[in-house]
Amino acid sequence: MDTVPPFIFIFGRYGPHLRARVLRRQRNYAAQVAAAEKLRAEGIYAGLLFVVGEERDSLGAKVANEQPPGSRFLVNGEPTENHIATASKGALRVELIAEGKMAHSAYPELGESAIDKLLTALERLAR
Repeated sequence: MDTVPPFIFIFGRYGPHLRARVLRRQRNYAAQVAAAEKLRAEGIYAGLLFVVGEERDSLGAKVANEQPPGSRFLVNGEPTENHIATASKGALRVELIAEGKMAHSAYPELGESAIDKLLTALERLAR
C-alpha cells in the first residue's frame, strides 16, 4: 500500500496486529480499521478502500473509479495535520510528439529539427 516499486505487500492483520512498510501507514491503517469495526459494531455500514500505485500510475484509484459509486462520503487517510482537506494533489502526464524532417549533415538547412521543437515546448512549459 502506498509504496514505491516493487510493491512488496507486507500489510496485513496478524492476530491483533497490523503491519505495514511505513510506521505512519501502520497507524493510519490501524485507525481506519478500528473506526470501521466500531461503526459496524454499532450497526453502521462502513467500508475501507486501500489502493496501490500512487507513486507510479495510480492504477488502484483508476480501478476503484470504474466501480459504481456506493458511498456518500469518503475519508482520505492522507496526513493533513488534523486540518480538513477537500482535495489532494494530482498529476498531469502528457506526451509530447514533435515531428521533423531528416536531412544530410552537409545540408542541414533542408531538414527540420524535431528536437528544436521539443526544446521550444519545454521552455514554454518551464515558464
